Amino acid sequence: FDILEDDFEETENNSLLFGSHSEMHGGVVEVMSIDDDAVNQLVIEGLLVPHGYVVTPAMSGEEALKLLSSRDYLPDVILMDCEMPQCSGYEVCSALRRLYPETLPVILISADADED
Repeated sequence: FDILEDDFEETENNSLLFGSHSEMHGGVVEVMSIDDDAVNQLVIEGLLVPHGYVVTPAMSGEEALKLLSSRDYLPDVILMDCEMPQCSGYEVCSALRRLYPETLPVILISADADED
């Protein structure tokens, strides 16, 4: 997971260096969806896009972190799967909290319906 953070120059508070998507794009809210399941990505898009949200999909935590590092703004909120194969949503969330500690809301979701 260290590879993901090597691409970032950490400051004491990276989140203050960036505005949100809605601040930079006339109030249009961006939801970044981080999920390795393409069907789940389609469901999120199908639910949110008709209501005027911009949905930016990322198929892994690594892809999401690379995308965030390439932009000068943050999404308004991140929806992220807890259970991904290479690094869990919890690991990605930890990296996001270190990089953007102040203002980036992250919602962890899971489709695990284990009924123990």
